[in-house]
Amino acid sequence: MEQKTKYSFILRNLHIIGGLVFVAALVLGIVMEDMARGPEKFQLMFFHKSLGLAVLGLVALRLLEWVRSAQPVALESHANWEVWAAKLVKIALYIVMIVLPISGVLMSWFKGYPAAFFGLFELAPMVEKSKDLGELFESIHKAMVPLTFVLLGLHVVGALKHHFIDRDETLVRISPFSKG
Repeated sequence: MEQKTKYSFILRNLHIIGGLVFVAALVLGIVMEDMARGPEKFQLMFFHKSLGLAVLGLVALRLLEWVRSAQPVALESHANWEVWAAKLVKIALYIVMIVLPISGVLMSWFKGYPAAFFGLFELAPMVEKSKDLGELFESIHKAMVPLTFVLLGLHVVGALKHHFIDRDETLVRISPFSKG
């Protein structure tokens, strides 16, 4: 049986697209955090919410493709601790990419606001307005940000270590720019 050496074309592309959308949503959230209420902040909030919903959709697609396609096994050069560390970081990143958008939507809903997707559709609040629950989900949403930076940092540093120090195929296997 031939061993698969790369992730599927779909997974490779969803990885980079999802990563860019996720980072864009994160950056917008940080930028708008200290802004005064006003039209500029509301415009950024609109895009932030839209990107968050896009992240949730892209994660769902990635998980479906993950189940559908065969995954390459770890390279022989990877130490057991590296394989486990990569799995833990990957699982934690998936959790963050699910919890952040969901907590954001729930925060909006409990504060009485909809969550819109680039003006194409709107998820009207499906819960009763609640100041306490709105603040709870806002706390969860904001508390995830430092963890997100740690996980993204570990993910990027790990990929760069494999590419520039170990000089192995780890980064190439997930790159949408690689052939195959």
